[in-house]
Amino acid sequence: MKLLTIMNNKKSRNRTILLIAFGLLYVLPASAQWEGYGYQRPIENVTAMWQKIELPPPIYSRVNPQISDLRIMGITAEKDTIEVPYLLRTNEQRKDIRQVPFELINTTRDQNASYFTFKMSEETSINRIKLTFKNKNFDWNIALQGSQDQKKWFDILNDYRIISLDNQNVQYDYTTLDFPKAQYPYFRLTIPAAETIELLSATIFQEEIIAGKSKTIEPQSIHTEHNKATKTSILTIDLPEVVPVNTIQLPVKDALSYYRSIEIETLTDSIHTEKGWRYSYHTLYQGTLSSMEKNKFQFLPAFTKKLRIVVRNQDNQPLNFGQPVIEFPVHSVTARFNKTGNFYLLYGKENASTPRYDLAQFADEIPQTLPVATLGEEIKLATDEPGVEPLFENKWWLWGIMLLIIVVLGGFTLKMMK
Repeated sequence: MKLLTIMNNKKSRNRTILLIAFGLLYVLPASAQWEGYGYQRPIENVTAMWQKIELPPPIYSRVNPQISDLRIMGITAEKDTIEVPYLLRTNEQRKDIRQVPFELINTTRDQNASYFTFKMSEETSINRIKLTFKNKNFDWNIALQGSQDQKKWFDILNDYRIISLDNQNVQYDYTTLDFPKAQYPYFRLTIPAAETIELLSATIFQEEIIAGKSKTIEPQSIHTEHNKATKTSILTIDLPEVVPVNTIQLPVKDALSYYRSIEIETLTDSIHTEKGWRYSYHTLYQGTLSSMEKNKFQFLPAFTKKLRIVVRNQDNQPLNFGQPVIEFPVHSVTARFNKTGNFYLLYGKENASTPRYDLAQFADEIPQTLPVATLGEEIKLATDEPGVEPLFENKWWLWGIMLLIIVVLGGFTLKMMK
């Protein structure tokens, strides 16, 4: 009876050790999937297979610049750890531009104006015409009309200003006509000017603007400096947090004509010296600030908290600027939840590569309208203390422990067989 009790105790102990060992084998690979991520947020309101999750602005300062470190991990009711596939959406405004064929059928002039008539090759609406002239240094107010039969003409643009400046200081052309969509077989361009006008080319477009979703961010501070030595005006803009800026509109208060070179830059590095801070910037956009245009500049999104706008005044008086309007696109993820469970958004892993999911090949299967899941409060996972590293930062630790478990399991198996 005593011998039987001892044998039962040994079997019970062996079963316990086996359960612990198998538990370790189960936990280690799962924990490795979460390894290296600095932050997580619980995903709430997961009620459907396909759901959309918008990224809140505070996340942008945590993710890497490629946003390749986003992962959605879940723990099912069976305690399985799963990775949820997703697609990252930038939600930027896009332009769909199609060139429309036409024929220049008539070029005439009288003592007051020159006339150019275009015949469209297909029945479609247009809303942009880009013109190129041999003439330079002009300032014309043109008119554009449309007609069904070249007998009765309807106004589309009237007193629309186009200019060209070409000298040793400035080379600038504004010769693109933008107007509401119009559909006619014939269009006539009228340029009231005494000189002979030579039209080198015209390109006609149908432009569709596909709306995106963006947010504005209020600058934390704006410092404006007019440097007489370099003949520049420099606006240094500090933002309250890191966001992927892609649009800046710079209003000018002066009611006068102007056209000046402009550069938009983002801070890339800073060094503290005996003379103070020295900053290094990277150029995001180069173009022209002009009284003819809206002065709304778009470029590829750049994760930044500090911007600089440089306006080159040449020998002109500095302009007076209003507050810049700064925008950034709203990023979101479209995720497919095949199972139920508790889900988390992980991020904050500098060297993480972009995940590859089959989902990317079947994006047309995603419904157009998606319910929105929300994110809970941020939870910090990793420490920022220098010199402190996770025990299992080196994967050899994991392999060593797993090998030890296999040896222990083998030993107990042999003992049980005996």
